[in-house]
Amino acid sequence: MPSVWLAPGQKKILKPGAAGERETSYLVWRAADPSLPPQRTVLHSAVVREPKPGILAVGVNGDASLAQLARRGFTSTVKVTGSAMRMVATAYSPTCNGCSGRTKSGQWAGLGIVAVDPRVIPLGTRLYIPGYGQAVAGDVGGAIRGNRIDLGFRSTTDATEFGTRPILVYLIGK
Repeated sequence: MPSVWLAPGQKKILKPGAAGERETSYLVWRAADPSLPPQRTVLHSAVVREPKPGILAVGVNGDASLAQLARRGFTSTVKVTGSAMRMVATAYSPTCNGCSGRTKSGQWAGLGIVAVDPRVIPLGTRLYIPGYGQAVAGDVGGAIRGNRIDLGFRSTTDATEFGTRPILVYLIGK
């Protein structure tokens, strides 16, 4: 089967199906009272032609980043899915109270730069986070210990909307 990359909501028929056919014989009768509906009983039913299933591909991921990773090939995608971690995620913005705008790694804080516990995820590790996208472990946070991660956002409003939630983080590598 050829590889198919679809945007979210896009559909493509990979293999058309075919409807089946059933033949059914009924005994139908009416009551003497015309206001009553007709009655029927199945006498015989048989499949004349079996249905043939089709294959429909549907783009489902709200973020194209995982699809971009999968385009690199099956082996790369398996490596990603083989290194997933459940974490608790919080969010920050470069303009948050007490933030300098620079990360521990020297990068500018913001979208795509996440704070991690370097004992759990080494700095510089590339990550994929469903619903957030690709990221780099580029900072450490005062409250980020163990399986916690702080996702960088462009604005305080976006960070506040994200809140705190459990997530799955895929480690891609350095």
